[in-house]
Order: sequence, then C-alpha cells, then structure tokens
Amino acid sequence: VGSREHAVGRGGARVDRERLRMDETYLLHAACGALHQVDTYHRGLITYDAFLRALEDIGVRQGDREFHAVMRFCRVVDGGYVMFKGLLAEVRRIY
Repeated sequence: VGSREHAVGRGGARVDRERLRMDETYLLHAACGALHQVDTYHRGLITYDAFLRALEDIGVRQGDREFHAVMRFCRVVDGGYVMFKGLLAEVRRIY
C-alpha cells in the first residue's frame, strides 16, 4: 500500500500534496479554501504575508509551479495585499 503525503490546513482539512502537483483543479480549490480561512472580512483581499502562510499550510511554497498556477488568478495590489477574487471566480466556474 503506497503512502501519500498530506498537509493539514488551518481548517483541519487534509490536503493531498501529490494531487496538488498533478491536478490543477484540486490545487485551485484547495488554495481557495486555505485563503478563505485567513480572509477575516471575506472580501477576497488579504496581506501578502497571510497569502504566503495560507499556501504554505497546504504545502505550496513561493516559487513552486503550483504557486504560479494560483497567482494566475490573483493580483498583488498596493499596500502589500493580494486580491484573490479572480481565484474565487475561477473555482466557482469550475465547480
């Protein structure tokens, strides 16, 4: 029986790291969930530091291919914030 590496996000959800690397739909959904956990005001806008921590919680590090896949739907804005409304819209479109 093969073992799979899992990460546990802030909400306690288990994330399959191998699947994150192989399945972009799963990656975007997991990233959306992790970012939603730290989006206190549910505006789709968080600090860049919170953005990095949330993605690291699911095993995605800055510079990884998966990080860049998520960033395609996000925008860094003034003041050190990341707007991820585009990611939310993409995940809603997929699901």
